Amino acid sequence: MNSLHVPLRFITPVSYSLITYPISAERLKMASFTIPITYDKVLLVTKNPGKNNKLSVQVAKVSAPFTFELWLLLIAIIMFTALLSVWYSSHIGSARNQSFREMSLRRKKLYARLVVDSILQKGSFFFSAGVEHDADASLPTKLLMFGFGFLILITVSAYVANLAAFLTRNIVDVMSVEGVVAAGLPICAPPAIQHELKMAWPKANLHYINGGFNGMIDDYDLGRCKVLAVSVEDTSMDLPLLEKFCERDLVFTNSLFVDIPIAFPIRPKLASDVSYWMFEGERFHDLKLANIKDEYSKEYGEGCNVKISAEGNESSDDYAKITVKMMFFPISFFLGFALLSALLQIIHQRRIRNRQQTQMGAVSASQVSVVSEKSLVKKEKNATCLKEEDGKNRND
Repeated sequence: MNSLHVPLRFITPVSYSLITYPISAERLKMASFTIPITYDKVLLVTKNPGKNNKLSVQVAKVSAPFTFELWLLLIAIIMFTALLSVWYSSHIGSARNQSFREMSLRRKKLYARLVVDSILQKGSFFFSAGVEHDADASLPTKLLMFGFGFLILITVSAYVANLAAFLTRNIVDVMSVEGVVAAGLPICAPPAIQHELKMAWPKANLHYINGGFNGMIDDYDLGRCKVLAVSVEDTSMDLPLLEKFCERDLVFTNSLFVDIPIAFPIRPKLASDVSYWMFEGERFHDLKLANIKDEYSKEYGEGCNVKISAEGNESSDDYAKITVKMMFFPISFFLGFALLSALLQIIHQRRIRNRQQTQMGAVSASQVSVVSEKSLVKKEKNATCLKEEDGKNRND
């Protein structure tokens, strides 16, 4: 048995108590204790908030698979790809060597429209999980799209794999101790841990009730407090009290007020010996408080559920967001091809400026046929010239 409300006083000369007590600063002045048999958590008990089905919450689930930083980086990549595509575009080649200040207002507007169209196009590529293959595009453009396509493949696959968990997640607006203290809500609490609560939460609006947990419930019904600070170990096997919680739709949250060790009061000369046998029993004979509670629950039942199910069933790994660090390789892959394409574009433009031949621009199958025909014509001309020279030599 454990009690936050039974006063600790040795009226007669006894050696130990069979009632466990939370070890508080006040009680340590009055008696010595054995080693703790467990650590009691004083948790926040509040009205069951239920599921949050607000439209804003459901909309936020769509962006939940990625972190905010990753979303910003992906948007920046889309815009960066669009700007490079405008630069590589073949239909504005006549203005490549012209500075931005020298351009006319109409040309600047055309450039702005091209940038907007390119951003929308690359965004559509991203949302449709693919890129459009343009056979007539230049080599830098194809390299850029190759890297961009790989990034899209990994990003969309990771997003879809993570999205299902977030869309089916039940969002619960669970109150926390921090939120309750910041809002100044009145809290019903047992006076036995008054010192610990004041030390942990000096700004909390605490109301100490001397009537035990039933007195706390009475004050809650009267509206004197909005939430409760309740010991888990002190109430876990009190089925009538748990039924009262269920009747009022009160639930335990995972928000912690204080963590207090629970032990047996005992005479100082017996404390070390009893603590030794307690340690031996727990270590070698599995004599643990949790096991005793499980046996009690099997025999008398567990009572109603006073825990928020969404808190207990969720694993931190089930709703882990994709971060920039996790996407390091596909992003690096894209940036590598983007850099390579930019270098080739610079070389391509320099050769055009110097009126040199370049194979980095747009190449089509028709051009190969034309080049082949020209080569044949040139060979025929060379052969004819050779024949004519041979004829002249023979005549001479």
